[in-house]
Amino acid sequence: MTQHIADPRVLPTFSALPNYAAAWRRWGAQAEVARHLLFLGVKLTEADDYRRRLATLDVTRLGIPAQRAFSRDLDAFVFVTYGGLDAFCNVVAAVAETHTPREIKFPLLASILAEDVPQPDRWTLFAGWLETLYRAPWYIEVRRLRNVINYGSVLAAPLNWPPDPQCVRQWLVTYDRVLDTVEHGLALVLATAP
Repeated sequence: MTQHIADPRVLPTFSALPNYAAAWRRWGAQAEVARHLLFLGVKLTEADDYRRRLATLDVTRLGIPAQRAFSRDLDAFVFVTYGGLDAFCNVVAAVAETHTPREIKFPLLASILAEDVPQPDRWTLFAGWLETLYRAPWYIEVRRLRNVINYGSVLAAPLNWPPDPQCVRQWLVTYDRVLDTVEHGLALVLATAP
């Protein structure tokens, strides 16, 4: 557990998250899992940094240079927040000893756990929980926003300026939902893993 505490990219607050800390106690000595836990902490820390920065801005009063900075920071926030989900699923895949040629991404994790692990029956409850998350409105919205940002040059629906401050607040709340997902998911992994 000392590796992630000493890493300056990870906020000490993540050590205080009960299930994140428990995962470090359980798998911190296993290099493959520990590496993914560290990446998860880094992604959550970066998302928290962007969230704090964006939360302090009044988007309706920004000049052109500040609008560009806001846009870059929002792009980064969305990608790193979504990246936290991908980092989490890599922790799960490492714990489940997944062997797959597929890219390990959050929307694929339920199917990977059903098809590409030594004991798929062990992961049935966890995969069911994931399937519920895939249909959650907040998750659908963060994927939509990520796709708008990622493919904005080809989609017909770019972000309008200034963005509605209420929408910005909603997007920033996504971080809390991702953090809750990670903590709850780690609790399930701790209970499910052999």
